[in-house]
Amino acid sequence: MAEEIRSVVSTYIYQGRVASSNEVHARDYANDPRYATFFPNFPELIGHNIALYSYRGYSEASDAESSSKWNPKEIEIVENLLRRLLASNVDMHNVVVIAMYDLQVRGLKETITGMGEHFQNVTVASVYSFQGKESDVVILSLVRSNQRHDIGFMRDARRVIVAMSRTRDYLLIVGNFGSLHGSGVPTFTDLFNLLDHRGVHMTNFSNAHWRPCYF
Repeated sequence: MAEEIRSVVSTYIYQGRVASSNEVHARDYANDPRYATFFPNFPELIGHNIALYSYRGYSEASDAESSSKWNPKEIEIVENLLRRLLASNVDMHNVVVIAMYDLQVRGLKETITGMGEHFQNVTVASVYSFQGKESDVVILSLVRSNQRHDIGFMRDARRVIVAMSRTRDYLLIVGNFGSLHGSGVPTFTDLFNLLDHRGVHMTNFSNAHWRPCYF
């Protein structure tokens, strides 16, 4: 696990007791051949292993027959990130998309199936089904986005932190961070303050400056 990710996960789950190996401490991601063409498409990750992708508005939807949720805006953002990863020659076998809700997992799978053969090796999973596993690159879709700032079972913020811990190298978090801030859960406020203090970049997909990438 990359040191930046380890330190965040360790702070909120393991009280700082998780240590990275000497190999990870010494790893030079800027010169790692697996990511040789990575940074032109992901300048927000230069010097970092975590990036945040947010948006304005409330795009959460519910299934009429269950309590599960899905978020089409976040699916759109995930698709963009996957296309950027492919354009960066990242091996899709090493990319996992984790969603906090089963209905979002279903929507992501349907979208990725329609994206073409280059993306069919991407794994899509819920935080529960991916427990005990890791991937080089993880895209995490938080899903919840509503005016009430209701984040449901994610009020137990440890579930989100555990999902973050599934990452070895790069963690791309997609969410309405306004909703999470507004939820009043101290862990999220502290987490975002910590990431901001460390200079982790947030891209707002509601602004005109974000650029889609098509393969």
